[in-house]
Amino acid sequence: MILNLLIYFLYINMIIKIFGDSHSRIFKKINLNKYNIDVESISGASLSGLTNKNSQLQVKNKILNYLQNNKPSFLILKFGQVDIDLQYYFKIVMKNQKINKEIYIKNMINNYIKFIHELSKIYPKNKIIIYGINPPSLIDKQKCFEYTLRIIAEKNINEDIKTKLLNNIESIQQRTSFSKLFNDTCKYYCNKNNIKYTEVFHEMIENNIIMSKYTNNNDHHIKGIENENSNFEPTNSLFKKSLINILQ
Repeated sequence: MILNLLIYFLYINMIIKIFGDSHSRIFKKINLNKYNIDVESISGASLSGLTNKNSQLQVKNKILNYLQNNKPSFLILKFGQVDIDLQYYFKIVMKNQKINKEIYIKNMINNYIKFIHELSKIYPKNKIIIYGINPPSLIDKQKCFEYTLRIIAEKNINEDIKTKLLNNIESIQQRTSFSKLFNDTCKYYCNKNNIKYTEVFHEMIENNIIMSKYTNNNDHHIKGIENENSNFEPTNSLFKKSLINILQ
């Protein structure tokens, strides 16, 4: 009886804390026997904003404040989807910036690594896990245009913005390659700095685009995480398997 109680209290204190954008809510749909998974998914949170002192969301401070008062068994960070799927086009169309994809990604990842080194001053680096981003889920170019326009322009939509975005929206193959470049770069620098990294990217793609079963093709979230209530067991299983593997 006493042993069972000790095991119980040990398990309830084994917490996996997850911070990420809205795509990280996939972890709310996963149960692991030995861990409590505590997810803080922050809609619209970007990787560039994570390391920006003037960010309105103040995600960096949320993470630092949490770790100053809590010591979870593992910390998972899942950021970057917003930067690749949406903010890239926001900068080009709304800010008139010219962007070199490789430099854009490398700068973000370098700041990511610096942030993790900052976290390692108050929390063990070997307990930090970085998750890569998902493949782009808007297969149809027109739907990608419509969704992206609504998000990046909001109430400032006009014909010039429409034309500029339409001229810059890439094919699903190009967008998938862009996302893959982000993950490959992130993985490279994580390995170089002895930071745990994992992803489910390759399990979801075929012929360099997302498999149709993992997307409804009407949202930049993959199937099963379009909102808090959505659920899709194949997506859950992929993430659960990758999570178990990285925790071993």
